[in-house]
Amino acid sequence: MTEINQDDIIIDIRRVAAKLNQNKLTKQEYAENGGRYSFSFFEEHEDEIGSFANNVELAGLKYMT
Repeated sequence: MTEINQDDIIIDIRRVAAKLNQNKLTKQEYAENGGRYSFSFFEEHEDEIGSFANNVELAGLKYMT
């Protein structure tokens, strides 16, 4: 099993937000702008890494629904 690196997830979330030049992010924006991790990935690993919304907040951004 591959180890999940939460730092890589946070870096990717920040990359997408920077690409959009904003400090907030929705699931749709993440998916449509090159996010590397699928929402099924977040659902499958939620016990290990938390939800997508949680990771957006850990990245220092505001999660928008």
